[in-house]
Amino acid sequence: MRDVSVVVPFRNAERHVGRCLRALEGQLPFGGTYEIVMVDDGSTDGSASIVAGFPHAKLLTQERRGGAYAARNRGVAASSGATIAFTDSDCEPRPDWLRRILEEMSDPGVAVVVGARRPAGRSSLLSLIAAYERAKDEFVFASPIADLYYGSGNNMAVRREVFDRLGPFSERRRGSDTLFVRRVVEALSPDAVRFLPELHVDHLEIATVRDYYRKLYVYGRSFRRFAPLGRVRPLTTRERLGVWRATVESRPPRDAAALLGVLALGVLFWWAGSLSGLVREAT
Repeated sequence: MRDVSVVVPFRNAERHVGRCLRALEGQLPFGGTYEIVMVDDGSTDGSASIVAGFPHAKLLTQERRGGAYAARNRGVAASSGATIAFTDSDCEPRPDWLRRILEEMSDPGVAVVVGARRPAGRSSLLSLIAAYERAKDEFVFASPIADLYYGSGNNMAVRREVFDRLGPFSERRRGSDTLFVRRVVEALSPDAVRFLPELHVDHLEIATVRDYYRKLYVYGRSFRRFAPLGRVRPLTTRERLGVWRATVESRPPRDAAALLGVLALGVLFWWAGSLSGLVREAT
């Protein structure tokens, strides 16, 4: 049995999958062994050929196009690691990603580790957004309020025995990572889920603020679909303002104002997506 199995679903990912794999193959030594399991969910581009060019990656193919969570379940079933690490084909883990995961998993009380997702772009506004998202994660995962907890399939690790007990992922289009984390919180406790701000992946798909807004729209639409399946709620306006204050307390006033404007517009995109999901349900 290996120490870690990295499971990555992909579909039509030729734009980014090579960078993802180079980052995974370039992990710093951590005193253990790992495998990379790539699961093709019906790609029609050159993604599978790119993956096949990486000799240390195991390439699997879904028999049917079942979505990212079905692909993750397929990858877990074909893997052997005592810890299962998840990322996405459009993400680039930092070189110490696996080392940090294994260090945290050395605590037997930890069942799930969740890391930070940084935009690939490095503009000043995206840097502010990244700082806010980190502060939000720190607030959520330090909270005793179980309804706030969520998962991130692009930067998350799970102890295999916990996944075997509380998994697999629900094979839905979105939100199953959050539903899984909620099962862990309910079965164990919020303390079983650990957020590591230093556990970074760069989200290659988010290179501009426009990309960030597009993702918020998608997340809002997805929330409408999966929220009834688990008691999951977004932050209240008061909680968001508290996270904003924590983010900007040591920054100049212009940064505070800029971030507030970006977040206010982001809330509109999120709610637009949520309303879109509601309309789709009604029709």
